[in-house]
Amino acid sequence: MLEETKTKLKSIKETAKLGIKFVTIINKLFAELEENSEISSGHQEWLKSFLQKKRNRVLVAYFLSVGKISNTGEKVGLGLFVGLINAVDDLIDRQNTSKSQASLSLDKKNLMEQEITIGDQAVQIKVLIEVIKSYFPNKKTLIDSFLEKAIANEKEFPNRKPGNYTIQNAIVYRQGSSQPYNETCLRLVGIDNESEIEEKQRFAKIQQWIDDIVDLFSDFHTQAINPIIGAAYDNGEGKTLKQVYNKIIEGKEKEIDNWSLLKKIKASQKMLRSIPKTKKQILNKIENMAQTKIERGLIWILKFF
Repeated sequence: MLEETKTKLKSIKETAKLGIKFVTIINKLFAELEENSEISSGHQEWLKSFLQKKRNRVLVAYFLSVGKISNTGEKVGLGLFVGLINAVDDLIDRQNTSKSQASLSLDKKNLMEQEITIGDQAVQIKVLIEVIKSYFPNKKTLIDSFLEKAIANEKEFPNRKPGNYTIQNAIVYRQGSSQPYNETCLRLVGIDNESEIEEKQRFAKIQQWIDDIVDLFSDFHTQAINPIIGAAYDNGEGKTLKQVYNKIIEGKEKEIDNWSLLKKIKASQKMLRSIPKTKKQILNKIENMAQTKIERGLIWILKFF
């Protein structure tokens, strides 16, 4: 018991050290921007706006920490790419609710014309993509290939209503979206060796499972594909999950879009605790993926969620 406690504390300590490392990487990037007159002020503002979101900061810091690029412009391009893809993902999730499902076509041309909000600016997706490509002139084909795969994958899963898909459906969707995304980011930071890409993707995959846990409430609300939701219905806990969700939003439907991140996370925590069988299944799945001290530290933190 004492040894297990020591292992837990050591793992959590390693995870905390990683957090400090990531903060240092982002701060260093900001310092580089201050000294680099070649990066336009507009692009800097877009990057800073994207990096206000924790998910973007963690992923950008991780890919920079394992990558091989030193050019500030490429670092900016990576940050804009990560921010853009997450923003488009949010856009699609919002449009997948029953009230707005018909308003967004996943035809590539139509999607490229859509606007995302960066700070107080509305920017067309196609404009931002061209900016990103300008920082990676030799990797335009890589970026175009990812976009084709991502759009095709979204079209494969039109019906995302909770209860209409299994955990396996969600994992197949994940393999068609997150895996190409992680691989593209790794190649953008200079990693091209296939075995190295597979190894470096593991942390990003675990991070994605953590995002699924944290976003459980938001994904249920927007009808975004989430393997935890699929697993709950597989395990006969879907009805309970929906009841808890309905209780959380009762009388508050018009406020939800303005809820703070912390409030949404607490709602996710409440929903996850209502499906113990599924929670145990998901934690075991993530635990089996973890190989490093840092990755195991993430698991111990999740067990308290």
